[in-house]
Amino acid sequence: MPQMKCIIFLNPRKPNIITRLHELTDTLESYGINWIIDGTLPTEFRENYPTTTDFRHCDYYLTLGGDGTLLSILRKKINFSVPIIPINLGYLGFMAYYSLEQLAPLLEVIAEGKHHIEKRGILEINLLREEKVIRQFRALNDLVMAKSSLSKLITFEIFADEHYVNCYRADGIIIATPTGSTAHSLSAGGPIVHPSKESFILTPICPHTLSNRPILLPWRSKIRIHYLSPLPHQASITADGQVGNTLLPNDEIMIKRYHKKLRIVSWNVNYYKILRSKLNWGA
Repeated sequence: MPQMKCIIFLNPRKPNIITRLHELTDTLESYGINWIIDGTLPTEFRENYPTTTDFRHCDYYLTLGGDGTLLSILRKKINFSVPIIPINLGYLGFMAYYSLEQLAPLLEVIAEGKHHIEKRGILEINLLREEKVIRQFRALNDLVMAKSSLSKLITFEIFADEHYVNCYRADGIIIATPTGSTAHSLSAGGPIVHPSKESFILTPICPHTLSNRPILLPWRSKIRIHYLSPLPHQASITADGQVGNTLLPNDEIMIKRYHKKLRIVSWNVNYYKILRSKLNWGA
């Protein structure tokens, strides 16, 4: 196998993570692959392993955890042309396809060039207050705007390419990618959309008007949400369930496709088999 370098991103809260990390690095070393660990991890990792905060120069990223670990690397300064090998230590694993036991045969496949690269669309999100951008986010799964735990229904308008779509009174709304169609959007009654079908999925959360149903918009669209509720701190936005911001009256959220895509290594992956397994179809 040609000399390769991997940067490892992991979830430090996973049970037995040190043991699993050693299993992973032993496998990499047996194939002569150089590895280094995310340098933003807690001190115990930075003191005991080689680390870096320069994520630009490597052949592959390797995530050790679950889908959330894969999502978290969007918050880092990564090189989007570098493919990701996602190793699953979690439960669902809609994107973290592989177990640690599958890593060795996967490395063989990569060395032979028999793998594929999936390209997943990303959301670019800007939060505007008084016409100024105050926060920016990226999301692979979704943007969720939701009311706070004790507030009443919130009111907001949605525009697509400046065309008025609707005014909603609801607990909130989810703007999902096809990748995120099996996440929060699905729980709120949204459709499952194949990852190759580029589109935005707008799924209202408990809308007051029952005719407000999920809708798919073209991937080229630019979506604007105008938050209308009159009281502050009654709602917030969250990107991929990991980062977010509270909202004030008349805040606007601008959403469009990000100009780059996330690249995931794919080998022997059957999307429909994943759906049947993870969603217990036919159980």
